[in-house]
Amino acid sequence: EEYREEIRHYMHDMERFTMSSTQSMDQQPEIRWHMRPCLVDFLVEIHFTFRLRPETLYLTLNIVDRYVSRRIVYIKHYQLVGCAALWIAAKFEDAKERVPTVQDLAQICRDTYEESAFIQMEGHVLSTIQWTLGHPTAEAWLRLMCCGPCMEEAKVQHVARFLMEITLFYREFVKYSPSTIALAALTLARYLCGKPRRVWEENEECIEVVEYLDNRLAMHVNDLSETLVKKYSYAFYSKAATFVVQHYLQGGRFVRHTLASLP
Repeated sequence: EEYREEIRHYMHDMERFTMSSTQSMDQQPEIRWHMRPCLVDFLVEIHFTFRLRPETLYLTLNIVDRYVSRRIVYIKHYQLVGCAALWIAAKFEDAKERVPTVQDLAQICRDTYEESAFIQMEGHVLSTIQWTLGHPTAEAWLRLMCCGPCMEEAKVQHVARFLMEITLFYREFVKYSPSTIALAALTLARYLCGKPRRVWEENEECIEVVEYLDNRLAMHVNDLSETLVKKYSYAFYSKAATFVVQHYLQGGRFVRHTLASLP
């Protein structure tokens, strides 16, 4: 508790240092943003199958994005980069017995790549990102926000986690820091669960992300990843996906300004 502010300060420094660049990613000759949901979906499925820690998924996508910001990646290697990033993230974040083997990865990719290709790509990715893996993920920020003076109930946390994972799929969220993504997901989750607003926490960037999420859910709720919706429909995630999808199918929307009640 006494080091909370120092930890936050360090995490803010590290998240700035480990951001990717959407402008650089836009310059890729072959990879297009419409291909991203397919890769993220694939990674979400592997991550869930191996029961890896939530941080691992966010670190995986951060590694992919930093690599794609610095190196030309051809379509035929996009999945390989994703798997190498997951492998690196799992080794960094997870218990040794949970980490997929190189044989597992080759099998998951239906032998599209030789086992040696994963090892080679792992080295290439690590040298490109200069072995910097201490990226404070949205999950790490959410935990910090939910265990402070304001303890959040399980359902709010599960809805926030579902919303945070949605942000991994789309370009408009990549430029925001993990702390902003976590705060926005928590803000919208609290709103959807009927909790009072904490307006003093809601900075401009946070509200931008909330509105991006709200718009995407209002207009494209049926286009969400089936893998993600299925994952968050389990009871141990408080059926968060079912709750959110129903809310938006019934026309629910986030209201930015709540009018002060009259005395």
